[in-house]
Amino acid sequence: MVAERISDVCFILEGTYPYVRGGVSHWVHQMISSLPDISFSLLVILPGENNKGYKYSLPPNIIDIQEVYLGGEVIKPSFTPSLKRKDFQHFADMLQTINNKDLENFIPAVRSIIDKKEKFTPEKIIFSWKLWQYMQEEYHKSFDGISFIDYFWTWRFMHLGMMRLLQASIPRARVYHTVCTGFAGLLGAFIKAHTFSPLFITEHGIYSRERQVEISMADWIYEKEFRMLSVSRGVGAFHKMWMDFFSRLSNICYQSCNEIITLYRGNQRYQLEDGANAERMKIVPNGIEVDKMAAFIRQHKPQPFIIAFIGRVVPVKDVKTFIRAIRRVCNIVQDVEAYVMGDYNQDKEYYDECRELVRLLELQDKLFFLGNVDVSDWLSKIHLVVLTSISEGQPLAILEANAAGIPVVATDVGGCRELLK
Repeated sequence: MVAERISDVCFILEGTYPYVRGGVSHWVHQMISSLPDISFSLLVILPGENNKGYKYSLPPNIIDIQEVYLGGEVIKPSFTPSLKRKDFQHFADMLQTINNKDLENFIPAVRSIIDKKEKFTPEKIIFSWKLWQYMQEEYHKSFDGISFIDYFWTWRFMHLGMMRLLQASIPRARVYHTVCTGFAGLLGAFIKAHTFSPLFITEHGIYSRERQVEISMADWIYEKEFRMLSVSRGVGAFHKMWMDFFSRLSNICYQSCNEIITLYRGNQRYQLEDGANAERMKIVPNGIEVDKMAAFIRQHKPQPFIIAFIGRVVPVKDVKTFIRAIRRVCNIVQDVEAYVMGDYNQDKEYYDECRELVRLLELQDKLFFLGNVDVSDWLSKIHLVVLTSISEGQPLAILEANAAGIPVVATDVGGCRELLK
């Protein structure tokens, strides 16, 4: 039997490298490529098995890739014995330690599960009578007055990913490094509790805050129809349920990490609010090759005036606001061209909506989606870079535009103000 290879570093990734392009994926790829003498493994969390296809040429020092699927086939009733009372109690204890932000008791609860993880398959947990009783108790404790059926399906969908993480095949590594909290951070906490190996986190954007923004706008989270017929402040019970869930996952991840690294000081305020230990926090800003960017000679052609949006076509980047802004610019300035430079395959529905908005605003001959391009091919031509994101970390697009001498207009999120001022 061949011994399993041990990597120096295992990256724990959620919906990013090597299957998705973007700032975090670019950072991971650069990190691995620039350290050829260090071996890496990847533990990648994906929505389902259809999310495949590498977007990067993998460096040879990646020695192992394991995938974990949060979604997948619908779980059907199992006729195998469900969890016994004492086994289910380990799972309930783990949930309670996360809810109570209790790392001390989280560790033995996780070890009890992972040491016998064949007993804790999603099927056995989901169809356990004890889980049904547990959910009823939690419902009456905090959610009396809302539909139990809606609560049941929300709770189940929320925790199913957690159950699947417990079944993950974990690459052996000397150090584990997650690039966000959320499910990746929770998996890192599971690994740390089980192996006691060092765990680090480098957060570009703050996961819990990004999820809060998305959840507050989400139409896939059910709320009673009558709420939509009245003016109200705040969010509904199920929206808040999701927000609290991700906040608790951030807390247990931060408590588990040996070091908590982020790009700029503004992020640290959010990390502290979610339970990070100030003594373990560090700032390591993004870096770029300044001389390479500054070497581009600008082509000072007055026409057309080229405006570029550099980023993925996804809701968090708010490309629709960019499109509307270009319409207003074109109402005043005639000779303008706008280009969206970034992957548009991650959220096909949102991309289609953006294309339709371009059509409705009659911008077909003014605004173009280029997909993934080598931005350096355009730096000498762009007059203005615009970012309309509703959440950012420390955008490489702004750093590179700054170095190339290109003016930038950006929303006041993440580190954008810090970079521009």
